[in-house]
Amino acid sequence: LGPAFSEVLGHSLEELYRRPIIDFVHEEDREKTVKEIERQAKGHKVLSFENRFRCRDGTYKTFSWKSVPVENLMYAVARDVTRQREYEKELVSARELAQQGVKAKSDFLANMSHEIRTPLNGIIGMTDLISKTNLSDEQMDQIGILKESGLHLLKVINEVLDYSKIEAGQMQLE
Repeated sequence: LGPAFSEVLGHSLEELYRRPIIDFVHEEDREKTVKEIERQAKGHKVLSFENRFRCRDGTYKTFSWKSVPVENLMYAVARDVTRQREYEKELVSARELAQQGVKAKSDFLANMSHEIRTPLNGIIGMTDLISKTNLSDEQMDQIGILKESGLHLLKVINEVLDYSKIEAGQMQLE
């Protein structure tokens, strides 16, 4: 342990040397840290190992370790990856939140498409029934426009529903 480690943790070198280093390791990381130290004592290199150390203010910093044993000594390099791990957690949270938003939007689109299609199908069906009654030519033209508009709107709604299914990963191709 050196001055840089002391500076990062906020403990004096005297404090760090006075107590076993394991006393500064986060409780949840102690067992794996002891196992890694034992492995190193048998001459194994450490290419990547992470654990958390308690700072003077009670917070913890995460370090990524690399070390090489040479005779009775252990040459180690530790890199403070605390911010990197925090950013990774934030990214995971943001991704999960975004996925929830996409799902909510897709569910809303699917529900609204269904809610709109049902009465629209009723309107289109009624235009068929009305067109079979005695109507003037002008009324038949108007009913034809109404039915054509309804069918066009139904097509648009079906495309929106298909798009929302694709986006939600629910579309199945046959």
